[in-house]
Amino acid sequence: MYCPNAGGCDGKSHSKWAVADAVNFFAAAVVFGSMNWTSSGNDNNDENTLYVKSAGLASQFANEFIRQWHDLKDIKECSNVTVEGADSSVCNAANDCSINCESGSCCDGVDNDYDGLIDLQEESCACADGVDNDGNGYIDLDDFAYQKDPEQ
Repeated sequence: MYCPNAGGCDGKSHSKWAVADAVNFFAAAVVFGSMNWTSSGNDNNDENTLYVKSAGLASQFANEFIRQWHDLKDIKECSNVTVEGADSSVCNAANDCSINCESGSCCDGVDNDYDGLIDLQEESCACADGVDNDGNGYIDLDDFAYQKDPEQ
């Protein structure tokens, strides 16, 4: 991601993608980029989109879709997902990323919620490590950052 100002980027890099005819070797293609697929994204924003006709690339994207779709089976409908927390990461069974973090916002090295805390510094990423990770005086389940909304 290119950041034009010395202080870093104000936004995040994000992408959208679609696979067309992944099972047809001669027609398989992928459309991907940062562009929101709206009239504003098309007419007003500074976005990028690529169309690549490639059976190999289409197959990789199709497999990634299947992987992400499979990951959704454990997510409750209408649940909030934190920008930086165990619910937006792949951790151990107890959602404690301090023990194991395979992927996601708790082990990406990025301050995803812009609060100055990265990965396991976030209480919601290290919810059972016995440490006051965010320095607010509360540890693990006593920390407001870890507590879930009772209305959910």
